Amino acid sequence: MSDLATAPRARSFELERVLDDADLAAVRGALDEHQASS
Repeated sequence: MSDLATAPRARSFELERVLDDADLAAVRGALDEHQASS
């Protein structure tokens, strides 16, 4: 029973981490492009 209650929360937390990593990668990519163009 407790597994069913915690599973969605763990999944959403994992998804948030993946989104954060993707955002960080996008920001780093934009910074790299900006530095390369200047």
